[in-house]
Amino acid sequence: MEESKVQSAREWPMWRKVATVFVVASFSFFATFAASIIAPGRPQIESELRVSRTVSIIPFSLFNLGLGWGTVVSSPVSESYGRRRVYTVAMLGLLVFVMATGFSHGLASLLVTRLLGGFFGSPGATLASATISDMFEPGRARGMALFCYYSMPWLGSVLGPLIGAVVVAYYDWEWTQWVYLFIAVPVVLPGLLFIRESKQSVLEAKAADDTSFKDRLKPQLLARGCVSFVKELPEFMSTSLLRPLEMLFTELIVGLVCAFAGFNFGLIYALVIVLPDVFKSTYGFDTIDQGLAFLGLIVGCILGPACLLVDNEIVVRQAARVEEAGETPSPETRLHGAMFGSILLPIGLFWFAWTARPSISYLSPIFATVLITLGALTIYVSSSAYLIDVYGPKYGASANGATSIARYTMAAIVPLFILQMYDGLGTGWATSLLGFCALALMPIPFCFYWWGPALRSRCKFQTEQ
Repeated sequence: MEESKVQSAREWPMWRKVATVFVVASFSFFATFAASIIAPGRPQIESELRVSRTVSIIPFSLFNLGLGWGTVVSSPVSESYGRRRVYTVAMLGLLVFVMATGFSHGLASLLVTRLLGGFFGSPGATLASATISDMFEPGRARGMALFCYYSMPWLGSVLGPLIGAVVVAYYDWEWTQWVYLFIAVPVVLPGLLFIRESKQSVLEAKAADDTSFKDRLKPQLLARGCVSFVKELPEFMSTSLLRPLEMLFTELIVGLVCAFAGFNFGLIYALVIVLPDVFKSTYGFDTIDQGLAFLGLIVGCILGPACLLVDNEIVVRQAARVEEAGETPSPETRLHGAMFGSILLPIGLFWFAWTARPSISYLSPIFATVLITLGALTIYVSSSAYLIDVYGPKYGASANGATSIARYTMAAIVPLFILQMYDGLGTGWATSLLGFCALALMPIPFCFYWWGPALRSRCKFQTEQ
C-alpha cells in the first residue's frame, strides 16, 4: 500500500477527533481517580492492618510513584508500537490491579497491587497529549483540546476523595475499589473499542507490512523481533530514562519547571490527605462532610480550563500578528497562565492558613482551596506548553517526561509527612510554610518571561535543534 493511501489522524472527521479527545481524557481522569479514591479509607486501613498512620498512607503514595515512573516506559513504547496498543494494555492492567487491591487483606499485597496499578495507569494519565498532537495541527483547536485534557487528571485527583468519603461512610475501604470499577468499566472498555491508532509512523508501517498474525508467531520472526529489541534497548534506555534525568539536572529551565510542578502536585496530593483531618478537628465534620470539603478543589479544576482557553485565544492572536510581521512568536507568551497562577497560589494558601479556625465559617477555607487549585493548575499547564515550545518535537517529550517524574515523585513523598507537619505546627503555620514555599517559587515564570531568550541560548538541548 502506498504511503499516500494511509489516512492520517489529522484527516479524521471532526466528530471522531472530539470523541477521541473525550475518550483519552476519560482515561487520564480514571488514572488519577484510582489514585485518590482510596484516601478516605486510610483510617480503616490503619485499623484493619494494625499499622502506623504513616504506613497507612504508603499505598496511596506508591500509586503516585507508579504514575510517575510508568510514563518513562510507556511514552517511548507508544512511539514505536502505537498509542492504541499501549492504551489497551495499560487500562486493562489498571482495572485488573484495582480489582486486586479490593481483594488485598495484607499490607504486602496492598502495596504491590497499588504500585502496579499506578504503573499501568500512567499511560492513561500522560499519553493523551501525544494523541491530541497526532490529531490536531498546532493552533487554536489543539490548544482547546489540550487544555480540556490537562484538567482531567486534576479533577480525578480531587473528585476521588469526595466519592471515597461517601463510600467509606457506609462500607469498608475495599468498596472504594468496587465503586471505582462500577464507574470506570462502562466508560473504559467501550473507549478502548472505539479509539483508533493515531501515530502516523505506526500506521504507515502497518500498511506496508502484509505479514499475517499467524506468520508473526513463527519462530524465525519471533527470534528476529527479539534480536531487534535487544539492539534497540540501549537507545530506548537513553531516550526514555537517561535523557529526561539528564535534562532534569543539567537544563536550568527544565529543573526550575520541575521544581515548581513537583511542589504543586505534592501540594494537591498533600491536601487530599490533610483536608479531612483539618475539617474534622476544626469544624467537627463527619466522613461525608469531609468529602464535601473537596468541592473547592473541584471548582478550581473546572475554572482552570476556562481561564486557560481565554489565555490561549490571546496567545494565538498575538502569534498571528507576530507572524504577519515576518517574525517568530516567542515561547514566553505561553507563560501568562503560569504568572497568573503563581500569584493566586500563595494568596490561596495564606487565606486557608488563617481562616481555617472555629470562629470563621468553614466556607472561607473552602473558597481558599479554589484559588489554590486554580493557581496550581494554570502553572502546570502553562509551563508544560512552554517546555514543548522551547524544546520542540525532538526534546519536548523528554522535558515533559522529566516533569512527570518530578510531579508524581513529589506527590508520593509529600503525603508521607504532611500529617506530622500539621500536627506539629498547627493548621495556620503548616499551611503558611507551604505559602512561603510558593512565594519563593513565584518569581520563576516571571524570570522566564523576562530573561527567557538569554536562558534558552544557554540550553544545550534547545540549541541542538
